[in-house]
Amino acid sequence: GGGAAGVGTIRAASGGGASDIRSAIGDLSSRLAAAGGGGGAGKDAQCGGIGGGNLAGGGCFYAVVNTEVAAAGGSLSAGGTGGFFTSSSGSGGSGAVGVGGNGASSTNGGGGGGGYYGGGGGAWNGGGGGSSYSSYPTTVNTRGVNSGHGQVVITELAIPTG
Repeated sequence: GGGAAGVGTIRAASGGGASDIRSAIGDLSSRLAAAGGGGGAGKDAQCGGIGGGNLAGGGCFYAVVNTEVAAAGGSLSAGGTGGFFTSSSGSGGSGAVGVGGNGASSTNGGGGGGGYYGGGGGAWNGGGGGSSYSSYPTTVNTRGVNSGHGQVVITELAIPTG
């Protein structure tokens, strides 16, 4: 899954892409596991939300005079909502299945990270991270383990006998 574009004229970064394992090539609905990517940095808050986990981290933001809402991280059931300022035009796009939302072009927002569900794009600030997922019920999805794109690591805990 792709991280979304950080758009604008200066200092906005794209979100990190997700990594996943699928039972059918090119079919997002066949994902067996997904590792979320982090959100991209925005112009004012030069950091993005932490990717991974059942609920990824929201985009970081730099408090200024305007009332602001940070971009939300993706979850197991929905993409993160885009960030916005109440006193300016433009808001980040919401994340969706597999992809992060675009950063607000009018405010140089960071893109949301890709994931099982992607993070929302930022407005002036960082995008939210993308969530992780596993079809195996006892899997632990941890946020912020890897720098950059998402990473799926499978570790055999026991060797079957017999």
